[in-house]
Amino acid sequence: MKLLIKVSLIYLMLLLFGCGKTSNENQPIAQDYPKHPDFNPDAFVVFDKDKELPSQTEDINGDKNPDRVLFLTDLNSKETKDITIRYSKEGVKTRKYTKRTQAVLGDYKLVKGEYTGGRFVDVDSAKVPANHIAHDALYRIEGPGWESDLITYRFYLDSRNRNDIFGKKVHELVLQKIGVNDLVSNSKESYTKMLDWGMDIFKVGESLGIGSIGIWYDNKVYTVSKTDSVICIIADNGPIRSEFNRRCGKFLYRFS
Repeated sequence: MKLLIKVSLIYLMLLLFGCGKTSNENQPIAQDYPKHPDFNPDAFVVFDKDKELPSQTEDINGDKNPDRVLFLTDLNSKETKDITIRYSKEGVKTRKYTKRTQAVLGDYKLVKGEYTGGRFVDVDSAKVPANHIAHDALYRIEGPGWESDLITYRFYLDSRNRNDIFGKKVHELVLQKIGVNDLVSNSKESYTKMLDWGMDIFKVGESLGIGSIGIWYDNKVYTVSKTDSVICIIADNGPIRSEFNRRCGKFLYRFS
């Protein structure tokens, strides 16, 4: 089977099959295309003529079922392209692309009843304990991190509740090696000094970091420092898009 799509965007998110409600119902791209109920997310390839394009699926509503196909292509000004998506109704097709993004959450805890032996373990999700405080070494880099081959971000899962950034000197993914030995509470993290990949270049302090939730009241900024519960989920960790979700009470925030 194949589906022919005319592309006029540099980065296109294509809805190929039905999905439920999402956290943002005003997503025009997710409603512009017909549904294909026989589409197999485990066996598809995207082509620009004879060139295979890097692609992946995306779960936009958190039900663990893919809702969209994402792919990358280059366009000149006013250029259009015919993009072909070929898929098999059954089976699995392994596709390997250069990984240009990733999202990680390193947890320091018991795994299946066994102690991790003095190391962080990457997990898909974590519920933040009520007694978690800054610099207690519970999470590697103090929370989830996400990056492209150009830039790296992190989010504090403690009372700071805001975004930070790492400066990179290399065009590669580096999160897998940041802070792996920072296992002692309240110690100075290794990435505060220059390393081969770069370093932590921004002292967040009481600021909003690189963009976080805050309230301006009586000529002062108030940040969100108290929460009833926080759950962090690595939603996507693909070659061209990675994302984590932070659920605070009934509110869901997406970072990608």
